[in-house]
Amino acid sequence: MNYVGSVERLMALLNALDRDINIVIRKKPKSRGARISVVAA
Repeated sequence: MNYVGSVERLMALLNALDRDINIVIRKKPKSRGARISVVAA
């Protein structure tokens, strides 16, 4: 699969927000599946 276009669109969207963005990737607990969460401060 080619995700390059999707990643470029995501980066453009994040830049358009004119905010500092932190993306953190962590290991998931073995007790649950992977998830994505977004927190706005």
